[in-house]
Amino acid sequence: MKLLQGLKKNTYCNLFGQLKRLDEVFTPTDPWHYRTKRHSGKKVWFQAKILNLNRHGRCKVFAIRRGQDPRIRYYTTTDLKCSIERLLPRLRAHWQVETMHHDLKQYFSFRGCFSGKEILNQLHWQVCYLLYWVFRQYQWYQRQQGVPITIPQLIALYQYQYDENRANVCFSSPTRRVRSKKALLGGLC
Repeated sequence: MKLLQGLKKNTYCNLFGQLKRLDEVFTPTDPWHYRTKRHSGKKVWFQAKILNLNRHGRCKVFAIRRGQDPRIRYYTTTDLKCSIERLLPRLRAHWQVETMHHDLKQYFSFRGCFSGKEILNQLHWQVCYLLYWVFRQYQWYQRQQGVPITIPQLIALYQYQYDENRANVCFSSPTRRVRSKKALLGGLC
């Protein structure tokens, strides 16, 4: 598949020489077909049409409703022979990438890198992806051991152990506690 992209309902396309929005092209009165997802058992209702989009040219556009959800989502691909059976696994993989970016921003506090240099931006995101991968690998290992654990739980566990080890070093004796208090106030510990 060369291109797979979500579209908004107000995206314009050329239909028989007229400029129309997607929500005008995919009408509720047209027949909706469905497939049942293997992993969840939910029905996915869809319509598929080949349209000329202003930005991408001739594309196959899918209108998809999941289960009883009334919202219609639109996806386009430049592969004109694409079927719904090929599209759904790609959408699932795409969703995993979206959740990864969400987790990176929410749990690891990573935002965009604004250095102005392309190489530094790339390095920033590569380190982010590597850190996420390390946490996901540890999560997978824990699940293999029979311990279901989430990313936020992993981070909290890591931070707690790190802080506990740091506290044992800093506060091991009364004199060290006094020195550590001064260092903490000075930001050196």
